[in-house]
Amino acid sequence: MKYARNSAHIVNLIGAMALACLPSAVAACADEPVPVQVGNDDDLDACGSTGMITGQLLSVRATPDAKGSQTARLAKGKIVQLCDESVDGQWIGIVYAPAAKPDMDCGVGTPIAPRRDYDGPCRSGWVAARYVQVIAG
Repeated sequence: MKYARNSAHIVNLIGAMALACLPSAVAACADEPVPVQVGNDDDLDACGSTGMITGQLLSVRATPDAKGSQTARLAKGKIVQLCDESVDGQWIGIVYAPAAKPDMDCGVGTPIAPRRDYDGPCRSGWVAARYVQVIAG
């Protein structure tokens, strides 16, 4: 009987750990990317604001967490689309054109419904909110 109770506890613990790694979880596993969400059910642009990077060589991360994998570094002055936000407001999900094509249309300036993971053609990721200045929207 004691073994069965402990086995059930282990199964519940494993289930809880698996849920913590889902992309929709705020505190996702550091190794699991958290997709940036775009769009809404209103007739608003898929990403509501435009921002400018204010920090020198700001790290773009795969998760809204300082321990998340770095996917890129953006220079001060880079213009990005602000599309998502972590629950605690410390991280912003951004969409941005690649350096080789800075004028590329990322497809987030028009309505997209329903809300979904951004899937291109530009790049996306998470940056520390304190290093982004909203310049429009």
